[in-house]
Amino acid sequence: MLQHLLRRPLLGNNAGILVRLMKPDAMELPQRHCSDGGDSKGPGKQEALILLHSEDGKVMGSETLKDAENIAAQTNMRLQEIPSSSAARDWYKLVPLREASQKGSKRPELKEVIVKISIADHDLKVKARHAKKWLAQNHSVRLSVRTDPRTTTAQAAGVAEEFRKSLEGVPHKMDVLKPSPVVAHYVFKPVKQEDAEKT
Repeated sequence: MLQHLLRRPLLGNNAGILVRLMKPDAMELPQRHCSDGGDSKGPGKQEALILLHSEDGKVMGSETLKDAENIAAQTNMRLQEIPSSSAARDWYKLVPLREASQKGSKRPELKEVIVKISIADHDLKVKARHAKKWLAQNHSVRLSVRTDPRTTTAQAAGVAEEFRKSLEGVPHKMDVLKPSPVVAHYVFKPVKQEDAEKT
């Protein structure tokens, strides 16, 4: 392709300067880097997201835990984890500092987890994860295993044992309640660390 040439004389000199005019599409323009997130994929692992709720329980959206903590600090609140029905992410709620303190001293409750005897291992572990949080908050957890005429007490006990194994790391004790014809009941109670070490 022909190049456009321009020759301009210098003042007081018969010599000229050769200038090559480049076509606009051949020029290199500086690249813009978006800082608003965009679709750019940076190296490294993405932070896990939590579902953030407002003080009145409304969903505010998905945030990283760090961003949610910043929001809480800016609004003179703190984050409080709440029971989640989702296995994908944890739920947190913004609560005033005083209310969070009062709820922290709330007297223990009896939480309940109901499962079928045919529950999949993954689903049982998800249920146990919620139970661990409750035990850590000094609540007791009652596990109710629904049975049927074809199942045995030993099978229900096997489900309870797998559930108990998933609670590892949180001191607790398990009590077996008298079963009904269709449900086997087990209660997991929190114990203090020093009491757990004595047993």
